[in-house]
Amino acid sequence: AAFFAALAILIGLRVAPTGAPRLALTILPPAGAALLPVGQLASVPEISPDGASVLYATDDGLWVRRLDSLEPKYLRGSQGRSNAPFWSADSKSVIFPALPDLIRIRVPDGAPEVIAKLPPIGGGTQSDTGTILVCTGRRFMAAPASGGEFKPIDIPGMKAGGCRYPEFLPGSEDFLFLLDLDDAEESEIYLATLRDGRAVNPTLLMKNDTAVRYTPAGGGRILFVRNDNLYSQKLDRSSRKLEGDAELLLRGVASGPGSQVNRADFSVSRSGAVAWRAGRAALDQATIFDRQGKVIGTAGPASNASDIFLSPDETRLLTQSVDGAVLLTPGQPGSFRLGKGMMFRWSPNGSHLLGQARAGRRLVERSANGSSEVHEMGDIVGALHDISPDGERLLLTSGQRNIATAPVERTAQGRPSTVVVDNGEVVYAPSFSADGQWIVYTASSDAGTSEKNQAIYAQPLSGPGLRRQIASTRGVAVWRRDGKEIVFLDSTGLWSVRVDAAGGGLRFGAPVLLFSGVRWPAGYNTTVHPVAISRDGSRIYMTQPVEQPADSTVINILMGWAGK
Repeated sequence: AAFFAALAILIGLRVAPTGAPRLALTILPPAGAALLPVGQLASVPEISPDGASVLYATDDGLWVRRLDSLEPKYLRGSQGRSNAPFWSADSKSVIFPALPDLIRIRVPDGAPEVIAKLPPIGGGTQSDTGTILVCTGRRFMAAPASGGEFKPIDIPGMKAGGCRYPEFLPGSEDFLFLLDLDDAEESEIYLATLRDGRAVNPTLLMKNDTAVRYTPAGGGRILFVRNDNLYSQKLDRSSRKLEGDAELLLRGVASGPGSQVNRADFSVSRSGAVAWRAGRAALDQATIFDRQGKVIGTAGPASNASDIFLSPDETRLLTQSVDGAVLLTPGQPGSFRLGKGMMFRWSPNGSHLLGQARAGRRLVERSANGSSEVHEMGDIVGALHDISPDGERLLLTSGQRNIATAPVERTAQGRPSTVVVDNGEVVYAPSFSADGQWIVYTASSDAGTSEKNQAIYAQPLSGPGLRRQIASTRGVAVWRRDGKEIVFLDSTGLWSVRVDAAGGGLRFGAPVLLFSGVRWPAGYNTTVHPVAISRDGSRIYMTQPVEQPADSTVINILMGWAGK
């Protein structure tokens, strides 16, 4: 214990002058591994409810480190499966999604156990009474931890929005959650109670861009990050109200604001121990590169957008996240917001944008030249990714399990879709070729993030010919508008694949690295489109995360802030 204490690094924390004792320990990742960049779904260090251990994700999976030990333990079976893990209430197991499964591993060396089949989740929690509650997009689902079917949980009277990061309060079925509203700039934090298959008495506690956490320490307090600072505030559980003023605990705590992530890089135990990572809000900057990787310009302000699309005339950029879409002009600092909750793509001539409301299936059209009028075009089934060069067909995914096309214009039969990829794989980020006869996309044998089980493919939309593997990697590809090149971004850099006509078909060259040193967008996942390329290939457009401070690469433990 003395050796461990000697290795503890005391760091100067700018905190509220309450006089309470504070001790900060710094945890480094294992040799050869790196913590995920801050501001992501899996970047949060999760301290166990009993305060004895910290769960964290690296680029090779999940690790658990007891605070009274120097040796972290790797969780076997967690390779590439690190999104939004959480602890069981008794601190003995870790639960995490591995699509299509929800997995439980008893720490430190248990075997993976499938709890249930579930769609992607946005956080989860387990109560002291053994209920597991998760968010699946726009609804909650719950099941006994001992086994059983996950059933939808109704929230009577709630506003329309996406739910995230439920957290049961100790000793009850009360839980906190974040609601990312479809029609508001700021998310809302609620306290509700799970009772008889319903979330009853949802009470608005506060507005905040990231989820909050609760601890019984200090008389019962919620902790939250705002403007890069970590605060605590008293919560009266009986009256369901916050009391007093928020107190500053730490400055410079990282977060991923906006609905791409909606969480901050900290957690708190029942005893009040805080695990946190230094940094600031993880935002992205639209950045322009030449083919050698030199930055030659930027566009607009930093934001939480990770998608980027170049207009057909190459004078404007469309950037977006699930928080909304924004128009930018290269070399200019300003931006034009197209509305929260809307996802758009350029029409082939660039005069209009076709889009989809995040809240539903409807297809809409609006001018790309300043008018705010939106034209309704009826429902579509699936998520919109691209529009064919002739402007006649949409490229859609459904549940990340198939790729389909559908007509832009409704017919007498509605808008019937034609499935083009459906072989049991998880598929990501499809887009059309320059002539609209092919598509390029990423596919995975599961929904993990390991590069070993993912590949990029090109496939003809119709007629003879099988799909061609472009690269065996986790990445996202886009086809140049003159058809002569595919570029893709992966963890090693930006790559080029030459495309040539050959005997009525296409021939694809071997991938060639154009440049390295680029970074994943903040909150990045392979369902987004973080790269675009000019028609002649001379300019590359990417969303790049704003640099974080050097000390964001470690985990800090804060104790004693709540007093005795």
